[in-house]
Amino acid sequence: MPCHLLRRWHWNGSCNDLLFQLVILSCLPPSPPPSPAPEEGFEVAVLMTLGELATVAGAQLRADVPEILPLVIDAIQDGGSPTKRLVAVGTLGQVRPGR
Repeated sequence: MPCHLLRRWHWNGSCNDLLFQLVILSCLPPSPPPSPAPEEGFEVAVLMTLGELATVAGAQLRADVPEILPLVIDAIQDGGSPTKRLVAVGTLGQVRPGR
């Protein structure tokens, strides 16, 4: 039911509550998507920094790759954060043991 028809619609007690709720909900704007948790933003920033560090340091970072890779792989496997997964895949491309 469009919102302009809601003004002419009168509650007479014969409609069930579900219909009334559906009418009201159809007139409300959609809710915004939930904002990411602050921890997620921090983790994304750390992953991006690791990737940039790997690009700059190159072979000097080779000794630390066994410690870095499990963190990056864990971030890739995080199903709750598409942003973190995308950044982690990019970081994985920058942190290569053979460099």
